[in-house]
Amino acid sequence: MKANISDTDLCFIGTALRNIKRCLAQVSPSPGLDSEVLIASVLKKERAYLWAFPDAEIDGAQRVQLRALVERRCSGEPIAYILEKKEFWGLSLSVNSSVLIPRPDTETLVERVLICLESLSKDHVADLNMLDVGTGSGAICLAVLQSFDRVRCWGVDVSIDALMVAMRNAKKWGGGRYTLLQSNWASAIMPDSVHLFASNPPYIRTNHACLGKGDVRFEPETALVGGETGLEAYEILIDQAWTVLRAEGYLVFEHGYDQGQEIRDMLHQAGFVSIVTDLDLARHERVTWCQKPLDNKNGS
Repeated sequence: MKANISDTDLCFIGTALRNIKRCLAQVSPSPGLDSEVLIASVLKKERAYLWAFPDAEIDGAQRVQLRALVERRCSGEPIAYILEKKEFWGLSLSVNSSVLIPRPDTETLVERVLICLESLSKDHVADLNMLDVGTGSGAICLAVLQSFDRVRCWGVDVSIDALMVAMRNAKKWGGGRYTLLQSNWASAIMPDSVHLFASNPPYIRTNHACLGKGDVRFEPETALVGGETGLEAYEILIDQAWTVLRAEGYLVFEHGYDQGQEIRDMLHQAGFVSIVTDLDLARHERVTWCQKPLDNKNGS
């Protein structure tokens, strides 16, 4: 959709807020918020400033920049990609179209990882090793590092472009405890070296209707689509997790709201124990976790 907005519609903050909101009403579920965020970004001001000074003028160069951003949003491009940043777990993370946009559902995974690490720390004197497979922007590892001191995180991704984004975020938030590595899933990780294996892999089924709607139209397909069943990545990861996890280590997966039972069955068949699924904020099954048994006898 083309933005129906003129230069004169953007001359003053109050006018711009009204006109951009009107323009975005057909493409955004939050046109008012979007208009505030875009204007504040161009003016390099806090959003509260916009309402405090509605009669402040927006200069010519700023109007050109603002109109370009509105055009992009009218095309459906996510705000996170337009501004190249997204808040997650209280962190301002760099993002672009090479990585998924971090979502609140994934905080359910972070919460479970922290509980598992706390449990493991009771039996380990040294720091714990955590692996995040398909690390993307690094959101999961960096959130964990803010809340748990005794862990070192390895983030692996097959995409160099994604790793470049994660590297920028690591420099800001990693504190020297986040190491990045290019790898086809966890194939580059040594056996029996990881205390906790976490992943939010691609799990949408090929040709699913949701792929043509909303933000996902602009996100990397390789990070979204998990194959014909949506479970193909889990088959690989469960096998790799068994190899790289230490005995009694934890495996934590994010998955689709309707995939919990299938994931639990796959983990049980592979020999994992204590298999549990957590609900997200919408009360959907979202995160399944388990342990590698002490005897290491694979059930498959």
